Amino acid sequence: MRMVGQHFGCGYWTRKEGKGLGSTKERFKKSGLRTCGGRGRHCFVARIWKLLLLPNMRRILAIVIVGSSMLGADAQAQSAVRAHQYTTQEHTQTSDATPVGTGEYRFVLDGPVTSRDTVSFGLPGGGQSLGVNRVYANMDALHAQYPAGTYTANLEHRTLPFDPPTRHTLQGDFPENPSYPTEVPHITNSGWENGALVVEPNFTLTFEGWEGRPNDSMIRLHLLGPSANYTRTAYGLDMTSVTFGGPGNYQLSPNSTYNAVLTFMDPFNTVSTAIPGSFPQEFQFSQGGGNAVRFTIVTVPEPSTWAILGAGMLCFGLQRRKKTKN
Repeated sequence: MRMVGQHFGCGYWTRKEGKGLGSTKERFKKSGLRTCGGRGRHCFVARIWKLLLLPNMRRILAIVIVGSSMLGADAQAQSAVRAHQYTTQEHTQTSDATPVGTGEYRFVLDGPVTSRDTVSFGLPGGGQSLGVNRVYANMDALHAQYPAGTYTANLEHRTLPFDPPTRHTLQGDFPENPSYPTEVPHITNSGWENGALVVEPNFTLTFEGWEGRPNDSMIRLHLLGPSANYTRTAYGLDMTSVTFGGPGNYQLSPNSTYNAVLTFMDPFNTVSTAIPGSFPQEFQFSQGGGNAVRFTIVTVPEPSTWAILGAGMLCFGLQRRKKTKN
């Protein structure tokens, strides 16, 4: 019986030619696959290759690959590139008490600006903008810069970062006096000191739910701080808490101050168009009114920091005492 050697990966295996190997069970036992040394990682590679040669293993592997690709395609098909335009009535919260209205208004135009998706906006006066998030003393001041009228959301979409873009456009009319939801966000955490919420870096921010929330509404938390620009958004889903720290969660830095805005936005107009391709998506442009609460988060120092400070103060005290004795 002739032996034929072939190279695979980091080792060699041999196959006996001639007589058929029979059933699947016999193939497993009599395939004749072996490494030159028969030990270590070479033997492991050959065993894996032997398993893949079995018909049942090939079927299972094919099912796993096809199923994974179908799940990936389904997830992509359900995803959307979202652009927003909204005005919010501003509130502040500095204690456990109900947030207080400031009389100000926030104007927001936002959409992704990434290697795959770039959204820009056409303004009623003919200008262009990549995004806006500003607070105005009143609606007159807001309309002086961003008047009511037709706004355009322009998307450049790439399936891969270096592909030529496909362009998609959506338009919507924004009124002078948009409607606002009745619910105002209210933080329910305790631990307010000097107008700020004082917490550990790892904590869960909690707030009252949006009673009677519309199905297509949006809840958004935006956080700005030291090297931080974090946004968490829920579309049409209840969200009453956001956890910081721990596996998979955003991590706050100790001994730091963050400015936060929690927004309830109810869209009065949403337009969309399909983004064709291998993984179809949807481009959405939502316009609406909302209520927002601004608040401050202060994280305490880590225990190790307190220990270092304590040791420093102790050394300073001992030096002062020694000088006094001398």
